[in-house]
Amino acid sequence: MNFTSEFGDKTIPNSTVFEGIFFGRNSNGTLVDGGKYISGSILYGLVMDFGGYEATAASYYCNGNTAGVYLDTVSVRLVDVTIRGDWSHYGNGIYICKPDSDVWLNNVTVQNAGRHGIYIISSVEKVFLLNVEVHGCYRDGISIAYVDYTTISGSRIHDNRGDQVYVQDFGDSIFIMDSCTISNSNGRGV
Repeated sequence: MNFTSEFGDKTIPNSTVFEGIFFGRNSNGTLVDGGKYISGSILYGLVMDFGGYEATAASYYCNGNTAGVYLDTVSVRLVDVTIRGDWSHYGNGIYICKPDSDVWLNNVTVQNAGRHGIYIISSVEKVFLLNVEVHGCYRDGISIAYVDYTTISGSRIHDNRGDQVYVQDFGDSIFIMDSCTISNSNGRGV
């Protein structure tokens, strides 16, 4: 299903609640070869005020993980995306669960998410976070688990309540941070 909204249009036809954007198993993911776009979905130029549920809601997606942008078993490239959350709402800014190919986030900003800013949990081979800014989130700025190769470049991660960057179960994997600023951590920096 395609959804198109004109610039400045703040309405969604036939809907009173917009809980976020979900890409699932039947979605057309992004095909990239050597960093070059080949085909598929790209989420481009999105500005979203919040995404998730009220903190008291009883039902959640995927074991309690809601998000402004939720990718479940599919990789969709995010370019020029801004998500502005609210601590009173329980939700990650971006949640990526078991993507089917490499993850690419370019020029992405997540602020004030009610959970993690960016949460990636998978057995995917590569993750590229380029020019991202994550700040003011209730938990970790960026949380990554079970990824073989991660590059975070040209990014600012600051003023999050938990760790700025949290990497779990990394083992023999490769983790590269290049030209990044990490500051004002209530938890650990990295």
